[in-house]
Amino acid sequence: MPLRCALFLGSTRTVRIGPRVAAYVQQQMERRGFEVDVLDPVTTHDGFFMRLMEKPAFHYKEGETVPAPLVDVSNRVKAADCIAVVAPEMNHTVAPGLAN
Repeated sequence: MPLRCALFLGSTRTVRIGPRVAAYVQQQMERRGFEVDVLDPVTTHDGFFMRLMEKPAFHYKEGETVPAPLVDVSNRVKAADCIAVVAPEMNHTVAPGLAN
């Protein structure tokens, strides 16, 4: 059974090379037998991914309705055996989209 990897993109800018880099990383990982699930904050759930950072899954109390995209992303991360991040360097640190 292949290892499952959640591959996160760490930039939300309009002009970005992250998707190209992530496609390369995905291709290389798949060549090595990984099953790769790409999580892009711009395209995953039509950009709803960014709103998921407003309130993480563990902050919802019992009985509260958790947004379906948050449930989906949470399940995808839980199903992963490992996580990889493709992120730009900005001012000698990680991109704000990852730091939040």
